[in-house]
Amino acid sequence: MPSPVRHRRHSRPNIHLCAWLGHYEAGAPGVEAGDNGSVRLDLDNEPQPDACLIIAPGLGGQARISDDDYLKTAFIAALSSLVSGSILSRCGIMTWPASLPSFKKV
Repeated sequence: MPSPVRHRRHSRPNIHLCAWLGHYEAGAPGVEAGDNGSVRLDLDNEPQPDACLIIAPGLGGQARISDDDYLKTAFIAALSSLVSGSILSRCGIMTWPASLPSFKKV
């Protein structure tokens, strides 16, 4: 059974993050957004970040997709403390802060 996820602390900010990355992908050729895909960092670590952004290697991106369709590296946005920053840093992964900026009504 998956870990419990709180609405206001996780699932709601996550939908905002995914919407933001989806809009970014739609307007930026050469990038792909992803949601909840496993990332193989090394033999012992396969986090499943809330979202990620893949920049095409031809545009300077470092992400790679394995032959069996797993991410090898990516920009990771994790809203969970389960993904250790030290593991990501050791593997050369850029991360986004664990909290989203406030969204204000206009």
